[in-house]
Parts: sequence; structure tokens; C-alpha cells
Amino acid sequence: MSDLPRPAPGLNGEPETPVTFRRATAADTPCESIGEALYRARQRSGKTLMQFSLELKIAPHHLIAIENNAFHELPGRAYAIGIVKSYATRLALESEA
Repeated sequence: MSDLPRPAPGLNGEPETPVTFRRATAADTPCESIGEALYRARQRSGKTLMQFSLELKIAPHHLIAIENNAFHELPGRAYAIGIVKSYATRLALESEA
């Protein structure tokens, strides 16, 4: 045991406690809203809102409402969840999250 290096003494003569670092996690950073995440993913894709509207067969005003986090403008909760999942899947995002 005496072969192991000893930590350098701290200010009070006791060995210093090693400093540990941890990575920042999603919990450490402000959350991006669902609408913002979908909007940014669509922008990265290079496609227009109208292109996604035609591909998904979802009215453009519903996609706009989702990107603006205006879920109250959609016909109902189940409909909103279905659209968000379809849109997220099409954008290669985690639809369950």
C-alpha cells in the first residue's frame, strides 16, 4: 500500500479531495420547446413547411400552429399528438420524446 502516490496536502494539511467533472446534461440546459425543436429540424432539412405538409398530408396551418406551440389551435389532443409524432418521425427526431 505504501507504493501508492498520496494526494498533495491541502491548505489544512489534509489530503485534498479529488475534483470530479461531469458532462452537462439536458437537465442542465434550458429546454427547447417541441415547436422550436421541430422548426429547427425542418430548417436543417432544407425543406419548406409546404413540402412537409404535402408529404405528411397535414394542413400547413396545423404545422404552423405546432411550430408556434399553439396546440390549442388544433382540433384535439389526440390529433395534436399524432401530428407531432408524424412530423418528428419524418424529421428523424425521437417521436416518443
